[in-house]
Amino acid sequence: MAMFVVAATIYGLVKRWETRLVLIASGLVMAVLSLDPLTAFVQFDKSMTNASLIIAICSAMGFAGVVSLTKCDVHLVALLTRPLGRLGVLLLPASMCVTGLCSVAIPSTAGLCASVGPTLIPLLIRAGFRPAIAAAAVVGGTTPALLNPGVAHNVFVAKLADIGVMDLIGMFSSKIVLFSAAIIVGITVMCLLYRDYAKPQVNQDSEAAVETSSNLPEKVNLLYAVAPLLPVVMLIGFSLWSDVKISVATAMLCGCLLYTS
Repeated sequence: MAMFVVAATIYGLVKRWETRLVLIASGLVMAVLSLDPLTAFVQFDKSMTNASLIIAICSAMGFAGVVSLTKCDVHLVALLTRPLGRLGVLLLPASMCVTGLCSVAIPSTAGLCASVGPTLIPLLIRAGFRPAIAAAAVVGGTTPALLNPGVAHNVFVAKLADIGVMDLIGMFSSKIVLFSAAIIVGITVMCLLYRDYAKPQVNQDSEAAVETSSNLPEKVNLLYAVAPLLPVVMLIGFSLWSDVKISVATAMLCGCLLYTS
């Protein structure tokens, strides 16, 4: 029955039904099949009242909100994308590297896609890539986000393993980097095999369309651009070169205080 529920869950996700509804329904079905339907609610209450999880996740969400409201994310994207220029087919892996660097700094996946997508996807399409491979490059480039200590998955897994978040990232950082590199190489090879790139005929209309679709500022503010990186730099610095250990929540709140003042 568990295998059947898992298969039904995968089917619902593939059909693009509401993700949270599918997962909650699957959990409730499994709880009912185990003849203990209340266990799902008990576990939900236990997780939602876990102080360490709530503090870390909420502080990361708060920092992501501050970064978005102050437009620091778009300044970071502008700083990284301006030098790309015309790289031909190499623009694809370069764009994925830019997305990966931004994902390490911006803990919110929704905020990351909102910042990177409107800029990189039109840039890739104008350069001659098909829309599907352009979107795949942006989504596939978000894997390095797992190096961000503010990501909820890292906080939750570290709690389950009863270790620090930075210790967890240190254990798997090399694997995450190699996996991210493999994704970049794989998508680039797929692009070449399926001929998803062709040198475009650029005209004034396409140039104007890209300019209107981009949400980047004309002049990059370096202080705003480095703001999303501050909590990550603080956590890495304190974990490597200091006997004083700071939590994820402390680093995120320090970033919020600095850039709201």
